[in-house]
Amino acid sequence: MSRHREIDGAPPIRIGIVDDHPLFRAGLAHVLTGSRLFDLVGEAGSASEAMLLAQTLVWGVMLLDIRIPGGGLEAASMIAKYWSSLKIIMLTISERDQDITASLHAGAHGYVLKTTPGPELVRIIQSVFRGERYIPPHLAARLFAPAPENRPPLPGNKGLAKLTAREHEVLDQLSRGLSNKEIANVLELNEKTVTNHITHILQKLAVRNRMQAMRLYQASRDGSSSLGNGDGRIDR
Repeated sequence: MSRHREIDGAPPIRIGIVDDHPLFRAGLAHVLTGSRLFDLVGEAGSASEAMLLAQTLVWGVMLLDIRIPGGGLEAASMIAKYWSSLKIIMLTISERDQDITASLHAGAHGYVLKTTPGPELVRIIQSVFRGERYIPPHLAARLFAPAPENRPPLPGNKGLAKLTAREHEVLDQLSRGLSNKEIANVLELNEKTVTNHITHILQKLAVRNRMQAMRLYQASRDGSSSLGNGDGRIDR
């Protein structure tokens, strides 16, 4: 089954949906094909069917629920082993750290909640297809946070005061989980300019990566005091 939509001559992203709830699959298929950015190659409802779909899909993106007959994690592990050109995104209601970790170990490139709005899901699928990895920022922050007794002190907010107005705008968009390209589109900037801004932001905040910058920014707004070592939209 192929629901092919092509726009402006750009090839659509081949995609497969694996979930054991037909109504959910139908709704998701409607959202994705309606975006005119995807070629829906097929749907499946179990791990065994997912393997068959992978043989047809070969490359592209597979959306895979953890809770399917035969096991979504087992299917992800086999697909990652035999069809490494496929990008796997676990699409689930589970926010458990164990499920996130197990998914990454099984070879998943992304972990997305079923409550994710359609337009955001479209952007996430595109970013994963380009080679990025994705975990919802609030889950990544919790997953990668150090144990309380080992938690480093939060740097003073003096670094935030050093940011320019434009850098504050970039950091605000970064905290929403957007990629460099998405930030560039929102702020109408060149993507290279955004990359330079983020480099300066990391230097001024004295942090190592995007996730730490996001958490410091969020802590400045809600009074939190943890920083951690995460890679929410896992660093490219």
